[in-house]
Amino acid sequence: MRKITAISFSFVLLFLFMFAKAGNAQSTPKVIMVMQGSMTCQACIDNLNRWGADVLPKYSGSSDIVFVTNDMTDDKTKASSATEMDKYGITAAVTSKTEVGKVLIVSGDSKAIITELDITDSSDNVIKAINDALGK
Repeated sequence: MRKITAISFSFVLLFLFMFAKAGNAQSTPKVIMVMQGSMTCQACIDNLNRWGADVLPKYSGSSDIVFVTNDMTDDKTKASSATEMDKYGITAAVTSKTEVGKVLIVSGDSKAIITELDITDSSDNVIKAINDALGK
């Protein structure tokens, strides 16, 4: 069961990475959404599928927001995540937050964390927080 869960978590992380690439048509998005996860975080695993179904499609194709995953499972995944965060200049702000299961909404301009949510927050609350950050 643990192997299936790890595969599921990895698949969703890959989906988020591909979504982030597809949604970033401009060089500096207004908002960068960072999901702090780990293969050892059951709440992260349990909620990623919900995010994929409820939250991500609402912003598909938008150049205003990019989704990035900060996989904190081990040193290798942390390094890979840091490479992706470096592209947006948010590594310093994000790595100061070390708790898994958090979702950080970061300003694309200032690179500061605007809002911090829990991965277990309802989809409606997450969408509201994103829209607030986008000024919608």
